[in-house]
Amino acid sequence: MLNKEQILDLYKFNDNQLKLIEASQFKSQTSHKPARAIKVNKILLKFFNENHFKNKKILELGPGHFAFSIIARELGAKLKVIEIDKNFSLLGKSLGFEVESFDFLKNSEKILENNNIEGVWMKNTINGCLHNEIIIKTFINNITRIISRNNGWGFISTANKYNDNYKTSLVEAQEMQRYHFSKNGWLEINMDEITRRELSLHYNGGLIFKKNV
Repeated sequence: MLNKEQILDLYKFNDNQLKLIEASQFKSQTSHKPARAIKVNKILLKFFNENHFKNKKILELGPGHFAFSIIARELGAKLKVIEIDKNFSLLGKSLGFEVESFDFLKNSEKILENNNIEGVWMKNTINGCLHNEIIIKTFINNITRIISRNNGWGFISTANKYNDNYKTSLVEAQEMQRYHFSKNGWLEINMDEITRRELSLHYNGGLIFKKNV
C-alpha cells in the first residue's frame, strides 16, 4: 500500500483541473486539499489490502476530487465512476477515468447496467434525511446486487445532514439505513469520534457500512 509521500506525489492537479474544482456546485468542495487523499489512504490502510484493488474493476459513487480513484488506480484497479456534478465529471475525464453523470441515488437501477464490478466505494455522498425509504432501500438493494455478482466488496459512508424542513428525521434516516444494509448482509463499522475525524468519516450523523472488507 502507499505511504504519505507517494500520495502527495500522486494527488496533484494542473491549472485547468483546479479551475474545474473551483467551479463545482458543491461549495464545500471548491478547493484542492491534499488532506483529502491522505485521509482516504488512512482508511485504505486500516480496512483494505492490495488484493482488494489489483486487477479489480471498482465502481466509485460521487468521487468529487477523485482521491480514492487516483489511489485505487495506482494500486492496480480499473475504475468506473458516477458523478452528478458536471465540473467534477470533466475533472474525472481529464484524469483519464471512465465517468458517467447522473443521480445514482434516485436512478440506482442504472447502476445495474455495470457488469463485472468487484468493489464499490462511496464516501460521505448520500444524505438519508433528504430521501424516503423506498429510494434508500432500492439503492442499497441495487448496490448489493452489483457486488454479489462477483463476490465483490463494498465500503459506504453516509452523511445524514438534517434540516427542519426535511420530512425524514435524522433518527429515521439512520434506522432505515441500518435496517436495509443489515438485511443485505452489510456490517456497520462503529468507531470513536477521534478516529472518525482522523479518517474524515464524522460528517453529520453519518454511518459507515462494509461488505466483504
